[in-house]
Amino acid sequence: PILLRNSSATSPFSVLTGLYGFPKHFEADPTPLLAPFFFVFFGLCLTDSGYGLLLAIFFGLGLLKMSLGPTAKNFFRLLFLGGISSLIFGAFVGGWMGNTLKILPESLSFLDRWASSFLVLDPIKNPVPFLILSLVLGVIQIYAGLVAKFIATKSRKGLREAALEEGVEI
Repeated sequence: PILLRNSSATSPFSVLTGLYGFPKHFEADPTPLLAPFFFVFFGLCLTDSGYGLLLAIFFGLGLLKMSLGPTAKNFFRLLFLGGISSLIFGAFVGGWMGNTLKILPESLSFLDRWASSFLVLDPIKNPVPFLILSLVLGVIQIYAGLVAKFIATKSRKGLREAALEEGVEI
C-alpha cells in the first residue's frame, strides 16, 4: 500500500498519479514534478478564458457548497486549477469563448479591446510561435523526467548504474 503525502498545492494532482499508477514503496512520488507541467499544459490545450472561468466558478462553487470525500475534493480542486490555468493561458492567446467578443454589438466592443490588452501570442494569425512554445515546453518536460529518473536511480543504485541505465557517459 502507498500513501502519498503532498502539500496542499500538489495534492489535487495526486488524482492523476493514481490514474497512471502509484509508485512502488522505494520510488519517489512523481506528483510534485507532474503538477506544474499538467497545470501549464491543461491551460495551453484549452486556451479559452471564458471556458476556464466557467470551470473555475463551477468547481470552486462545488468545493464550497458540496460535501465531498477526499478523492472527489482533490478532483474538484484539480479541475478548479485547470480552469484557472485556462483563464490565464486563454487570455494570453486571445481565447474568449471562441470569437464571442468579436461579434458583440458595438456598444460592448470595449470588452474586445479590454481582452486584446492581454494578448501575447495570436495562434490564429501566426501559429508558429505557439507551436515552438509547445515544443520547447514538451522538451523541457521530457528532460525533467529524465533528470528525475537519473537522480532516483543514482540514489538507489549508485552513479555508475544510473549512468548506464540512462545512457550518460561518465
